[in-house]
Amino acid sequence: MLNGSWFRLHPRSDQEPILLRWMGCQRLIYNAKAQEERYFPRFQRRMVGLAGEKSVG
Repeated sequence: MLNGSWFRLHPRSDQEPILLRWMGCQRLIYNAKAQEERYFPRFQRRMVGLAGEKSVG
């Protein structure tokens, strides 16, 4: 469940590029974590035969 607040921002012209960059970085991180949450359960189901095996190397 996502919790959050909505609020309106009125940045100055010098603050706007910094804020946009920050929001872009936040979106990238969120999307990567969401993709990771989908990947690992799928990997675990497919590789159940390797459970308990030690990797060589």
